[in-house]
Amino acid sequence: MTIQGWTLLLVMLSLTASAGLVFFWAKKNGQFENVEEIKYRILQDDEREGY
Repeated sequence: MTIQGWTLLLVMLSLTASAGLVFFWAKKNGQFENVEEIKYRILQDDEREGY
C-alpha cells in the first residue's frame, strides 16, 4: 500500500473514532433520553416579559 493509502486509512479511522466519541459523550450526558418531549414544547404557551 502506498503512502496515500495509509494516509487515507489513518484519516478514516480518526474520523470514525471521533464520531464514536461524540456519540458516546452525548449518550452519557443524556442527549437521547426524552426525544418525544421536544415536539410538544412548541405547543406550550410561554409568555415572557419584554417580548
